[in-house]
Amino acid sequence: MGVWLIILMATVLFFTRTSKRGFGLRWGVYMGLWGALWFAGMPLSGFTFQGELWFAGLMAALLTVSTTSCAWYEARR
Repeated sequence: MGVWLIILMATVLFFTRTSKRGFGLRWGVYMGLWGALWFAGMPLSGFTFQGELWFAGLMAALLTVSTTSCAWYEARR
């Protein structure tokens, strides 16, 4: 979680002009992607891959990459 907070703060500090424009239609797509990954990761890590650290790490990496890449894409627009 600390990595996500650092990424969030860096994005806000470096791209404040983009943040001021607000959120567009793509915001729903980004939140849907995040929600799908989170929703898939919770039951799978709790039931199917219970106690498997590699799966939890994979899901955390997927969440980090997806959220960071979406934020970076929006910030660069």
